[in-house]
Amino acid sequence: MTAVARNPLGARVGQRVLLSMPSGGLAAAAVMLFLAPLLCVFAGAALGWLLGPAGALWPAGVGAGAFLLVYLLLLARYDRSRGRLYEPTITEILSD
Repeated sequence: MTAVARNPLGARVGQRVLLSMPSGGLAAAAVMLFLAPLLCVFAGAALGWLLGPAGALWPAGVGAGAFLLVYLLLLARYDRSRGRLYEPTITEILSD
């Protein structure tokens, strides 16, 4: 398996290593990457459908796209401001 991780121990390519993440980091990352965007799409579609002209479906698509775009922009800004909070760290080199 290949993963991007912090490498404070200076592990080299091909070495087996032990990775760790802060507790709750994986669950929080999963919510931010999967659940929250899905909720934004549903909320945007519902709002677009309610505010759009009667019988038209395109406002739901526009609302879903707009909400998702805003969420992704906010997520990118949050990620840059927090650094590598959800990135695993190499904590031990197991073997060469």
